[in-house]
Amino acid sequence: MNRWAYILVFDDALGTRKEIQDYLDTRPEVLNWYASMSNAIFIVSDKTAATLQKAISQFNAGKNAHFIVLDVKTDRQGWLPAKAWEFISNPKASWE
Repeated sequence: MNRWAYILVFDDALGTRKEIQDYLDTRPEVLNWYASMSNAIFIVSDKTAATLQKAISQFNAGKNAHFIVLDVKTDRQGWLPAKAWEFISNPKASWE
């Protein structure tokens, strides 16, 4: 089974990070997530970015918020906690 790590980046109109995390917990497409920034959440899924976009669009209904789902396997650099780098380098369905 393939598993991918994505990053969901969103504006404040989508909701608080806690509200979005609670929603992600209800979605079967989302196997795991990790958050270390205020407007971004790393997501592990065995689904495509398009499938995740559709699920998040349901949460976005009526809000007209902006967001993007990006595969993080491509060229990447930044300043993140070590736990975040481990999460995106080794996507798992849970914190095993």
